[in-house]
Amino acid sequence: MGRTVFLSVAALLMAVSCVSCGGGERESLFSRSQTVDPNGWRKDEVLDFEVPVNDTASVFAFMVNLRNRTDYAYKNLYLFVNVKAPDGREMCDTLNYALAYDSGEWTGAGGMFSKYRENTFYYRNNIVFPMLGTYTVSFRHGMREESLNGIASVGLILKHS
Repeated sequence: MGRTVFLSVAALLMAVSCVSCGGGERESLFSRSQTVDPNGWRKDEVLDFEVPVNDTASVFAFMVNLRNRTDYAYKNLYLFVNVKAPDGREMCDTLNYALAYDSGEWTGAGGMFSKYRENTFYYRNNIVFPMLGTYTVSFRHGMREESLNGIASVGLILKHS
């Protein structure tokens, strides 16, 4: 009886181990980042990402990776996003991402003495692309400043959901 219980527990632990190891982060299908001018991100400056799509059956997630300096003057960042499909159809969104808590403490990863913080936010989840081809995803900042200081880079990640 003791041996049976031991073997059952061992099998259960092995099964849990296998499931937890196999269910980890999936590899990014697309991951690019663009550095923003350290002298400021001009309101009319567009950051374009060309995303090749060769799968219309799977479900995907788009994520935005933002890297800001700790001298960034705001606790959030508004982004205007435009997605252009291969057939020319477009979709526009306005995003608002929190980069700091109300207390003023920065969100995201970054060492205690680092002057940078990095956050990854979901943009769209459960996407099924309607057609094959290259999609263009464009970002502009939506803040009231003509030239926005403190944003170091903007990135786009595409993963299976």
